[in-house]
Amino acid sequence: MPPNITPQATQRPVRRFNLVRCVAICCLALIVLVGLVVLITWLAIRPRKLDYTLQNGSLQNFNLNNNRHLNATFDFVLVAYNPNSRTSVYYDFMESEVSYKDQTLAFGSTDPFFQPHRDTTRVESRLMATNLALSPSAYKDLRREKSSGEIKIDVHFRSRVRFKVARASPIFQRLDELVHVFTCVFDLKFDCDDGNSDRVVDANADKRRRRQIF
Repeated sequence: MPPNITPQATQRPVRRFNLVRCVAICCLALIVLVGLVVLITWLAIRPRKLDYTLQNGSLQNFNLNNNRHLNATFDFVLVAYNPNSRTSVYYDFMESEVSYKDQTLAFGSTDPFFQPHRDTTRVESRLMATNLALSPSAYKDLRREKSSGEIKIDVHFRSRVRFKVARASPIFQRLDELVHVFTCVFDLKFDCDDGNSDRVVDANADKRRRRQIF
């Protein structure tokens, strides 16, 4: 007589895997939805480009001696305008540099500051070259320009800014690094044979932007 075979109970599929997959899909959909909301909101209120103008410049105590050393004081006023109506700007730092050809003549920085929306801010910089040793080529060209009565230099302004949308969470902040370069021509209207002068010389600023990371 054949043995009795007891039928085994059919095992039901475990639903734990389906539950985990459902939770994962819901989380992914929520992340995509939040990302779309952030993107659409940012595109709707994205900030306009900031405007910079080099309003004034002066050169004082210019002294170029025969040992290829330079002493000079450069003063500049940079006007920064924020045209945005709902976006303010935090300047983490602003660095300024005076260069001639490929050589840096003077360097400085300003303290961090805050600029509200639709605001104009004046940033004053005083950069000093103290007994600066020039390269032979820079000394030769600078002395030739000085004798001709005009000196052309570049002024670099580099800053790191954060845009903050009014009444928005920190997720709507954006971090940028800005670089602006102005070319200034100092018109030396004095006898510069001895290489010394205390006269303030105005600078004509070229407002071109050579490089801007935005």
